[in-house]
Amino acid sequence: MGMLLLLQETLGALGVPFTRHEPPYDTLSLFDGGLRRMLQGSHDQKGILEQFEKIQPGELYFITDNFDVHYVVFRIPGQEADFGVIGPYIDYVPIRQSLLERFQVPEDMLTELREYYSGIPLVSDIAAIRGIVCAFASRLFDGGNHSVLTSGLDIHVLREEGYLPGTEQSVSLSIIGQRYAEEDAMLDAIARGDENAAIQHCIALGHHQFISSAMNQLRSMKDSCTVMNSITRKAVQGAQVHPAHIHAVSEEFTLRIGEASSIDELYKLAAEMVHEYCVLARKYSLKDNSPLIRNVIDHIDFHFAQDLSLKSLAERFNCSSGYLSAQFKKENGVTLTDYLNGKRLEHAKRLLTRTQLTISEIAQESGFDDINYFSRLFKRSHGMTPREYRGAVKTS
Repeated sequence: MGMLLLLQETLGALGVPFTRHEPPYDTLSLFDGGLRRMLQGSHDQKGILEQFEKIQPGELYFITDNFDVHYVVFRIPGQEADFGVIGPYIDYVPIRQSLLERFQVPEDMLTELREYYSGIPLVSDIAAIRGIVCAFASRLFDGGNHSVLTSGLDIHVLREEGYLPGTEQSVSLSIIGQRYAEEDAMLDAIARGDENAAIQHCIALGHHQFISSAMNQLRSMKDSCTVMNSITRKAVQGAQVHPAHIHAVSEEFTLRIGEASSIDELYKLAAEMVHEYCVLARKYSLKDNSPLIRNVIDHIDFHFAQDLSLKSLAERFNCSSGYLSAQFKKENGVTLTDYLNGKRLEHAKRLLTRTQLTISEIAQESGFDDINYFSRLFKRSHGMTPREYRGAVKTS
């Protein structure tokens, strides 16, 4: 069953659900994400089970219902009474006109159905899902023997007297709740600087698409990215990152969102946004510092090139040098002087790689009055002199 778990994790990384249904199949009502319950007023569990029971061991059914929702269904190898269901997922978002005309949905049900579509994964490459599943099937089934079928099961959503308008709001409300839960989890991960978790929640959140026509999809995606830029900025601000750091990143993404010309570009931008805000949180979050040390660090970060010292900072923030020194080391694990010099050396490295300033000018720009002291510190930190470092960067 290790291979089955790996399949589930692989699909999960793409945002595609995998569910297992065991006798007495009480969970079958969940296999479609609540579509039938919403449209029919109840879930025809018996009818679905009758269709699933047609599946033979080793058969993979890639099926699509009459609402263009996709699934993969098969019997679990070694436990053939159990069914595995991959999905639901879609490869496009139906526009309003299709919902009304082709799917024959009453207009007063549009809101709920649009919420349903926004809550299931949107997969841009259906063939990729098929390839992944078939690759795993060759290892899941005995001897790799399996067959792929695309017809033979009827899982269409049917009701003789038509769909039931406005009778099922729980599915819609559940999807909205899931969306906000994923958003909260993503923001919490960003505030912690946990990029892996933030990316996973971002992927899940990205599958909650807003319904729009093809003409408006780029505009809708830009709007979504703008909202994401705003809420992630707030998350990092809540982690006690100085607004100046946040503003620089936020402004850059605002410009790039406006200039983006494709949905793929915006998806990549969203992932980059998560990365950059996580870096901000890891690098500049002061949530674990006391107000005094937080203010001192902010002052150093923005004024490191000035004539700063333990004594001058203690005077500026109305405390004794001894208390400031001890408290800074206690909260950050390094001395205040080492932190200040680290910021100065970090700036010097940028100037060495990006400018043609002389070593003496770089020392001055970075807050070192004594070039010899600057060179000694730089070599102690980086294993080479500033001049050697610049040469190494140029030849690399």
